[in-house]
Amino acid sequence: MKCIVCGEEISENTKFCKYCGASVKKDAPRKKSKFLLVFVIITILAAAALLAAVGIYFLDNRSSKKQEKYFDEDILINDEIDSLKEDIEEISTNDPEENSETVTDNTPTEEFETEISGEGENADETAENVNVPESIDMNHIRSIYASSSLSEYNMTHAPERITDGDLSTAWVEGADGQGIGETIVFLFDGDYSVNGISISAGYQKSSDLYYKNSRPEKITVTASDGTSEEIVLQDVMDVQKIQLLTPLETDSITVTINSVYPGSKYEDTAISEMEFY
Repeated sequence: MKCIVCGEEISENTKFCKYCGASVKKDAPRKKSKFLLVFVIITILAAAALLAAVGIYFLDNRSSKKQEKYFDEDILINDEIDSLKEDIEEISTNDPEENSETVTDNTPTEEFETEISGEGENADETAENVNVPESIDMNHIRSIYASSSLSEYNMTHAPERITDGDLSTAWVEGADGQGIGETIVFLFDGDYSVNGISISAGYQKSSDLYYKNSRPEKITVTASDGTSEEIVLQDVMDVQKIQLLTPLETDSITVTINSVYPGSKYEDTAISEMEFY
């Protein structure tokens, strides 16, 4: 081998160069260092591989446990569903007679039925004791009279004409002026319920007579007990049907003239027809 300082040939086992005295460095330690480096690298790679293998193992094991858990839960849910199906089948296959007995147990007892029956009888007796008047019919009018009636040409426009069903006749009041405050009274043959009136106001024999004579504008309908209701009429040559706000239970009706549509020629106020219902 050669000295690295002077370049002379020296022995391999020589520690110092015999020519220049320089220390002889051998390659053996360098080779040993390279070997140690390689060993460390291999050891690190092996450790990394081992850690990776351990990690993969734990991950696989954890995933397997999760799958087992989910599998167990699926089994539990399926078991519960099967149990519910069995309960439903058991209910649907119950004996119909047993179900019938259950319904029978809830039926009222004989004592309760008797009590209900007694209440019904008392209700019927109460209904019988309450006197509810039937609706008035014109056949139930016993008589009619008025505070005044107009007489002319050897005839009288009497109050009976107001219910004769003939529009060519009329009751005409006979007082001075427009007949404000004049009345016509209907007497019934008993107590009845009056729900409304139907009236043909004015002298409706012809259009000429209708407008020449006065027509009621406002009238008051009064029952025998004093209960009353004012009605506003239209100035039309036609029948007017008015529903009372409150039915009147009475054996008579008094109609009072409060105001009029004045006639173009005569002050006499007329009503051709009137009915109650």
